[in-house]
Amino acid sequence: MGRRRASTSARTVLLLAPLGLIALIFGQGSSPSRTSSPPPVQYVSLPADPPGVEAVATPSAPSQPAASVVPPPETLYVSGHKVPLRAEANGKAAILDRFGPGEAVTVLARSNEWVQVRNERTQREGWIAKKRLRDEAPEQFEKPVKPTISPSVALGTAAIAKLLITASIDAYPSSCACPYQSDRGGRSCGRRSAYSRPGGFAPLCYAKDITPEMVASYRASH
Repeated sequence: MGRRRASTSARTVLLLAPLGLIALIFGQGSSPSRTSSPPPVQYVSLPADPPGVEAVATPSAPSQPAASVVPPPETLYVSGHKVPLRAEANGKAAILDRFGPGEAVTVLARSNEWVQVRNERTQREGWIAKKRLRDEAPEQFEKPVKPTISPSVALGTAAIAKLLITASIDAYPSSCACPYQSDRGGRSCGRRSAYSRPGGFAPLCYAKDITPEMVASYRASH
């Protein structure tokens, strides 16, 4: 009997030992963890400036200078025909080119009565006499062009009548268009002329044959 109780107790101890170990492990895992609080913040005051020391201002960036406005180049215009462009500022210097009225040139320099210029069209540089240049644009100083008159308008009625008579006689195929003409043999045409014979050609031989309508038609077509 004593041996059985001892063996039973030993078995009980062996069974309870693992359970106690498990309880011990889970008991430690379930215990609340302690959170460590951060150390208190310490504020350190900076020392004040010693007496007699002034704060130095931070220098600002230097300001950029304002951009200067470049004036546009001066332009002059040639006044005159075949104005010479010379190599130097004198009237005996070599001629590099010639310009007509209204030609635009850019001023490069001035010397007394001469102006050094550059022509933008030809890109040539030289000197032109000051008196041959003007400030105004071409349309401001060019002389107005006189209206052309048609020659037929300038001619009088008598002159136009002569032209019409001459053209009519030249259009006749023979030599006797009018009575005052002569035939190829030198004889006067008289009544043998086409003008004197009825029918056929009717050439214009005298000023009375020219009507105002003929004059107006000639002026309109010439």
